Amino acid sequence: MGSHGEISVIKVNLKEAQNDLEHLVDEASGGEEVIITRGDGAKFRIVPLPPEVRADRKVIGNSLDRYMGVWSAEEEAEFLKAVEVFEEIDESLWS
Repeated sequence: MGSHGEISVIKVNLKEAQNDLEHLVDEASGGEEVIITRGDGAKFRIVPLPPEVRADRKVIGNSLDRYMGVWSAEEEAEFLKAVEVFEEIDESLWS
């Protein structure tokens, strides 16, 4: 980290990132901000994910994870029951 607890920013192009990815991941895991710029100017940030979820939590299907996150078994059951009720209300929506 930078002086006075400031986060430093590491900026690299995609080619540099490909050659030094392990180091960049280590820097990001240590709290540094890592920005990768692609040839067309698009920018991407390497960030660590939160610690693993508790064993009593269940992750919803991969495509929905970014929207719905992690649910408990009770939350999942409540959601599935609501879907069942909705399907009973208007079954034509599911054909």
